[in-house]
Amino acid sequence: MGASLLENGSQTEFSIRTPKRPHFFSRPKRKPGKKMGKKFQNARKAQGSPPANAPKRNGAKGDTHSLPLPSGWDPVRTLAENPVALILTDREKRVLWWNERAEQLLELSPESSLNQSLHQALGILEFSLPEPKDPSKPASPSIPQVEINLRTPSGKTLSLEVCGGILPSREQDPLQWSFVDVSWRKEIEVQIHNYTSHVEMACIENEAAKKDAEAESQAKSSFLANMSHEIRTPMTAILGFAETLQDPGLSREEIDHAIETIHRNGSYLLGIINDILDLSKIDAGRMTLEAQTIDLRNLLFDVRDLLGARATGKGIVFRIEAPDGLPSHFRSDPLRLRQILINLVGNAIKFTHEGEVVLRVRRAPKEGGLLFEVADTGIGLSPEQAKRIFDPFSQADASTTRKYGGTGLGLSICKRLCQILGGELTLTSTEGIGSTFRFSLPLEEGALEPPWQPLDAPKEKKPRKKKKVPRLQGRVLLAEDGPDNQRLISYLIRKTGAELQLVEDGRQALEKGLEAWEADHPYDLILMDLQMPEMDGFEATQCLRDRGYQGPILALTAHGMSAILDQATQAGCDGWITKPIEREAFFKALSSHLQKSPEKTQTS
Repeated sequence: MGASLLENGSQTEFSIRTPKRPHFFSRPKRKPGKKMGKKFQNARKAQGSPPANAPKRNGAKGDTHSLPLPSGWDPVRTLAENPVALILTDREKRVLWWNERAEQLLELSPESSLNQSLHQALGILEFSLPEPKDPSKPASPSIPQVEINLRTPSGKTLSLEVCGGILPSREQDPLQWSFVDVSWRKEIEVQIHNYTSHVEMACIENEAAKKDAEAESQAKSSFLANMSHEIRTPMTAILGFAETLQDPGLSREEIDHAIETIHRNGSYLLGIINDILDLSKIDAGRMTLEAQTIDLRNLLFDVRDLLGARATGKGIVFRIEAPDGLPSHFRSDPLRLRQILINLVGNAIKFTHEGEVVLRVRRAPKEGGLLFEVADTGIGLSPEQAKRIFDPFSQADASTTRKYGGTGLGLSICKRLCQILGGELTLTSTEGIGSTFRFSLPLEEGALEPPWQPLDAPKEKKPRKKKKVPRLQGRVLLAEDGPDNQRLISYLIRKTGAELQLVEDGRQALEKGLEAWEADHPYDLILMDLQMPEMDGFEATQCLRDRGYQGPILALTAHGMSAILDQATQAGCDGWITKPIEREAFFKALSSHLQKSPEKTQTS
């Protein structure tokens, strides 16, 4: 790049020729006082300066720009060749000259920028320029600079660092402004900031997930430890009193007490198992509902009859409030609604030591359905305890578990059952004062007869019926591999008077069933355990159906999962009986497939 100073009266013109590619020369090192080598001198001469009569053009890159400068200025070659964008202004900051890099970067033109203020030339009216550095003053440890954002005429956005200085000259000292494009650095800073924010957020989320996982793991560990206690405690009573019954010297009262204890603790264990199964069904989305017409009055009295004695035993009051105007009947799932109410009222009684527990039923003010409330004057819950009380495997705290027992599943199941029924279970609680659980159900009213009666009206008492054993006749094939269950089920079948054939696995059941079928003397009923050695009940039933067996087959299963029951139906079972066996349901199933005997029915 060449430059020359041309004298023209009182003005000096500084001509710059900008080649396609700038050339930079590095001066070879030489000792002080020694002249530069010929090679370097020849290179300087070869570049030379433009002739005095060189044409002065105003055009694109590669052209020569002639910018009038005040006389006496003697800018050096490096200003024009500097890779940094440079602009020279007078002391009033009017633009006098710029180098090629400034023209390319800032898209300056003589028509719109020359002799304009620096702010106008750049198209930014409001920004503070740094204080120009004066070379005559002592050096400062830092150079004043500012950062600006600029939009060029072509629409390009730039981030620039601007610093100024005084350029010594022969007559006046112009101001030199340098502009460094830091857009790339800004982009990197934004990327680093975004990446850092992303990493920080990921770390926060990871830490939160870690804490949640640790809390869940701790909750499950506590649940398993508590579950072990909840299972072993009643199991100790069952096994202990079962062993006690073997003592020969027991009185009738001691025998009755042992039997009642075994039955009560067995029922408690069954409740734990049912809770776990219910939670599994809900989580798997396989909880099915059966809508039926519910007698509201009978439902409330059932809850009172079941739990009233427990409240009385603790010296607290349990009462039910249900105003006039409620529907006497409505439709919902009676089994699940009863389960919710018994769980909520049972919990309230458990955690209340004095005062009362109230079950209220009224019309929901907004939805128009039924609103159920269970309020107590018990120990209550802190806000932190109330937040997690509906979480599975959770109780208020470890001391609650030790003092009151329980699995921590009941309220979680109740909340999910309420959602399935179309409502929402909520809690209001104050520690040391009491708690109120409430949920509403959409109301699909059934028949309004008989009319609703106040609950203080005496309930019609029905005489307690003795459990009867039906007298039946027919042939039953029992396929069961468990010795204890063999004895129990055989005892119940023989008590009806039916004829029994016992086998221990599915293969024997298949052989006996086909043998009787081919002899034209089939069994009136086959009871098929689903989980057996050699051949399970699914395969045995499927083989019987594939070979033309058309007699009734009922599955015996300890699985309560709907998927297992569906699989049994697909294999060819006509129904099922779940374990543990409830006598009334078992005899009802037998009676639906066996003929009644002319003999009189027995009582058990």
